[in-house]
Amino acid sequence: ILSSGPGARASHHAAAALHGFPGYPEATPELTIPRGRGRRPPHLRVHTSTDLERSTLLIVDGSPVTDVGRTVLDLARTVSDRRLARTIENARRAGSTDWERLISTLMRHARRGRPGIRRLRRVIAANAHREEITDSDFELLVISLLLEAGLPEPTLHHRVMDGHRFVAEVALAYPDLRIAIVLGG
Repeated sequence: ILSSGPGARASHHAAAALHGFPGYPEATPELTIPRGRGRRPPHLRVHTSTDLERSTLLIVDGSPVTDVGRTVLDLARTVSDRRLARTIENARRAGSTDWERLISTLMRHARRGRPGIRRLRRVIAANAHREEITDSDFELLVISLLLEAGLPEPTLHHRVMDGHRFVAEVALAYPDLRIAIVLGG
């Protein structure tokens, strides 16, 4: 990164790995440099950007890295909607982002032809109404499968009560139908 010049930072899959997002193992170093500046070392995957200054530079394990919002936007360029939703949910679980920060990132970087904008916008629109955070990728997968099957979105982390006495919490539920979905091994 340092050999690529000022402003260069780990990005895309490399930044996801540095941020600790599951499913992004360390691989070929990938970075973004400001367009028109910096060098492109041959052993690195290098992206150029005209709006890199719109994101915050973070230092993770001693390396300059794109912030979580920009990393998610960069990933939206190459990963599926489902994988992007899982990545966002993992970042929400870790407390490193929330819907408001992701929407802010989207607004700062949105422009015609910007790769990843459509996918990120689509994933935010489909999920931002949900303030609860899933406990696992499995919960997120089951929710998406239920929705794909044409069922309404279940309530997440439904508390079962007997009058005023707490009985249990179930992963997913359709309270009006008295259907509880318990997930686990």
